[in-house]
Amino acid sequence: MEAIDVKMAAGAEAVAECLKRTLEPNAQIRRIAENDLKQMEQLPGKLLIMLANQYKLMIIGMLYVISP
Repeated sequence: MEAIDVKMAAGAEAVAECLKRTLEPNAQIRRIAENDLKQMEQLPGKLLIMLANQYKLMIIGMLYVISP
């Protein structure tokens, strides 16, 4: 089970990084990121799962920062 969580976290990081690159001022970098996202969309359910896991990791990180 732990190996799956590691893979999902890595996938979520890849999605987050790809989304971040879509905001780059360099048009070529943006185009590549957009193409990468289109490829990820072809994986049934994978993109949504990866984004959900990214969101969970973000919330956990926020709770860790604000906990006494």
